[in-house]
Amino acid sequence: MSRCPTGKYRNTIAAAKHNADRGVFCDFCHSIENIADRQPFNHNYISDARPGRNTKRADLEFPWSPYHDTQVSELFETADLCGICHNEKNPLGVWVKATHREWSDTMYAERDIVCQHCHMPPRQSKPAKMGPVRDWNHGHWFGGGFTGFVEGAAKVRLCFHEGNVGAGTTVPLQITVGDIATGHLFPTGATEERDVWLHVAVYDRQGNELQHIPVPPNPADPNDRYFITSNRLEAYPSHSSYSKAIARDALPEGNRIYQDVFLDSNGNVIFGQWYAVRIIGNCLEPGETRTEKYFWKVPQDLAGKQVYLRATLWYRRMADSHAEVLGIDKRPHLLVSQDEKIVQIAAH
Repeated sequence: MSRCPTGKYRNTIAAAKHNADRGVFCDFCHSIENIADRQPFNHNYISDARPGRNTKRADLEFPWSPYHDTQVSELFETADLCGICHNEKNPLGVWVKATHREWSDTMYAERDIVCQHCHMPPRQSKPAKMGPVRDWNHGHWFGGGFTGFVEGAAKVRLCFHEGNVGAGTTVPLQITVGDIATGHLFPTGATEERDVWLHVAVYDRQGNELQHIPVPPNPADPNDRYFITSNRLEAYPSHSSYSKAIARDALPEGNRIYQDVFLDSNGNVIFGQWYAVRIIGNCLEPGETRTEKYFWKVPQDLAGKQVYLRATLWYRRMADSHAEVLGIDKRPHLLVSQDEKIVQIAAH
């Protein structure tokens, strides 16, 4: 075994499964017997994985194994099983992770479409190599923010139908971010770090960015500045009294960003969730359509050129500035969706 992020505590055997590398493996979940409270949160599971006990639970009908006792558990058919770990309340009473709680307020909960439907999609297969093929057996992929699972989780539409615009003019743009396909907020999870942002720009035929179009501030929203990307040194890895300020977003400034901003007792942005006393958020909700309004000031030097007006929606698991502080690799930027229009720029 080796240790992360430099390989520590990570199975280095080539055949090792990457999902198990993350630390939650088969025996952990399948040894859960119940939940300690009515509401699942803060890892309040009851497990009977101890010497002399070896019962494994799931939702399979008529389970059997030659290696351990088996038991059917209705808990494994519910989203509560996931909420045990995917709801967290910090010592100050703030829900710093609330994916299960978010799901409970959606149409998916009303229709009894639980986490396992998407993150453990059912298939016809063997649950174990010695078992029979079953018509209903959950895959254990656990796709989420650590994979390309976010690709297509939302759809960007550039509502612009002008084939020609004049150089030197100001053109209004409307962009929608909709068809939110997640069963919870997007982004979700460790949302002090997770970000989704909308980048609007003009490109040439070779894909070179010619002009970045920033989102205009909304003076009617006192929290709007948190939802426009900024590189101000105002974020802290832990409580502001104990750490040095770093760039908040580490992205091109002026993009619309969808995120939760955690604030400490001094009112500063922090990544240390256990110091959060308040959260300000604008994450995307399942099924909603968010409309963003821009103004494109067409440069004079684009006159006579054909350009590509493009809106792209991106996702990442951590700000680059935070990764640098932790001494780990920067998280990849995953393209969620994009839309573009070809525009001819005329001399005005």
